[in-house]
Amino acid sequence: MKKNCPYFICFTLLILSFFSCNKKDVNNPYSSERNQLKKSIEATDAIETEKSKIDYDLTNMSSTMIYAEVFNMLIEPEKYENKRVKMKGFFTIYNEGSNDEVYSVIVSDATACCQQGIEFFYDFEDNKPVANSEITVTGIFNVHMLNDGISYNYIKAEKIE
Repeated sequence: MKKNCPYFICFTLLILSFFSCNKKDVNNPYSSERNQLKKSIEATDAIETEKSKIDYDLTNMSSTMIYAEVFNMLIEPEKYENKRVKMKGFFTIYNEGSNDEVYSVIVSDATACCQQGIEFFYDFEDNKPVANSEITVTGIFNVHMLNDGISYNYIKAEKIE
């Protein structure tokens, strides 16, 4: 069983990432909830934005540890809720060019065979990074419960470098 363990883990992560992928889907049942969430983020900005300590600095970790920490963020989001996170990865845009662009920071494991990421909200104005360029995102990790009981995790970014 020990020989097959890495294959089982990669297969499990592949299945999890398959179900978490965003696709261009005009009939997305969550798009109205997502738009509501965007509006509430823009309208309230209730989360503190003063510069304080980073609760989870993933920029000083090895790629294996970063991957493991992001995996934990997706599995146990309540542990990270309202914590300031700093992570480095590759900038990805979904639904590019539409009014519903989705930004995420993607990290890989040590062998670069597996990837996962976290969506973030940030107003780039006209200074958006190039897709697949390396960025560092600093912000507050949030957990939002959708109407059907599924948790929706994202980072309310304060700074993009």
